[in-house]
Amino acid sequence: MDGPTSGQRLRRNLAVYGLSDALLQALSFALMPLVARKLGAEPLGVWSTSLGLLSVLTTVAGLGLASSLGRVWLDRPALERSGLLVASRRRLGQAAVAVVGVGALIAAAFAAAGRLAPWETTTVALLLATALALQFQVLPRAIWSTEEQAGRVVRLNLLTNGLFVVAAFAGIVGGGAGLTWLFGARFLASLAAALSTLSFYRQHRVAPNQAAADEAIRLGLPSVPHQLAHWALSIADRFVIGAMLGFAAVGQYAVAYLCVDVFALGLHTMNKAIAPQVARWHSDPTRRDYLTALTSGYLRTAFGALLLSMVAAPHLVVLTFGDSFAPAARLVPVLLLAAGPWALYFPEVGALFYQRRVGGLPAATVTSALLSVAAVWLLIPIMGLLGAALGTLIGYTLLWHFTRAIAVKAERVTADRNSNLIAAGSWLLGAAVTPWMAMNGPLPLVACLALTPIGGWVCWSGIKVLLARRG
Repeated sequence: MDGPTSGQRLRRNLAVYGLSDALLQALSFALMPLVARKLGAEPLGVWSTSLGLLSVLTTVAGLGLASSLGRVWLDRPALERSGLLVASRRRLGQAAVAVVGVGALIAAAFAAAGRLAPWETTTVALLLATALALQFQVLPRAIWSTEEQAGRVVRLNLLTNGLFVVAAFAGIVGGGAGLTWLFGARFLASLAAALSTLSFYRQHRVAPNQAAADEAIRLGLPSVPHQLAHWALSIADRFVIGAMLGFAAVGQYAVAYLCVDVFALGLHTMNKAIAPQVARWHSDPTRRDYLTALTSGYLRTAFGALLLSMVAAPHLVVLTFGDSFAPAARLVPVLLLAAGPWALYFPEVGALFYQRRVGGLPAATVTSALLSVAAVWLLIPIMGLLGAALGTLIGYTLLWHFTRAIAVKAERVTADRNSNLIAAGSWLLGAAVTPWMAMNGPLPLVACLALTPIGGWVCWSGIKVLLARRG
């Protein structure tokens, strides 16, 4: 692969991922206020917590192959790759059946004890069925992302998420359906996406290469506790909030976190486009300047967008969800501050995965998650929902520091000095106005007018680097 081709692929993938993610963001942001207004904060809290449970099921059943398979795929000759997929498919199927079976037994035990509420047998069954359907996506997503086939990944995203949003909108807003409809729509969309991957699996019908699959699983399994710790950082606080403050408070928190999810989707867009190129050339000295430029562009774009989000998101929450969700608007800037160290974390953890130095990651992420949950538990009685948001900020800051301490020993690509300073300055500007917003809500117009050009300039300076005709 020559230099210009890699640059063209990067720009194309950024455009494809960016446009599709923007569409999904718009659909989600259009749906959730309507769901909140129709169903209220408490059902929204139940739904948000259910998505957290779904994430646990799919993470454990995935065996870490989503993060490891692409690395092993690149290291294997073309003749061995189909066998790798066949063997991996078998392992995934066995893991999915086992995990969903255990989940069903736990749900049955809770139902027998009369403690399944606020869930129902139907919603639990749909949640477990969705977890099975999502397993079909693990292998094609990993391979298509590795081979930079952005169009195929995007089609899968649109089926899984876009179809769900459309179905949920039609049922709840148009037909007056309730919470169960959300679970059904999620399952049907995941099933449709699973059926669309069958042609991928039909291409690979050879003898299984168990040795290659075992290598991918050995590399991927350490990422399971790592990913579960990420789940604890972003989702576990909702279980604590539900236990201590009730599911209506979880609904408020979920609305605030939606703004973080929208921002995170932008981070993933850049990461999906950049990561395959870093994976190929992280050890190639002739590509170092190119990869440094990509990392610098990513950092500027992320932190410029972060500052813009902190200015605009609280206003959007009040405008779209209504005055009853004003508490959520005050949480948004604190949660977005936590996205800063998370953005810094991506390049650090990437270096460890590319070099297969993942042994220390589970300890770092699990420790960060446990300390974050402990902080949430301790701060909620003192500060309410704001305490939960501060616990999340503490957790992600610790995650970045712990991961950086491990990655500093590895050969890694870092941003240039100016980009690091600009990113730090953008975050500090946001941090300076966050206490006011946490107490009073969205910024006044004059402050918005002062900060928006700064965030816009930082973001645009990064986008220009990413789109430059180099590499």
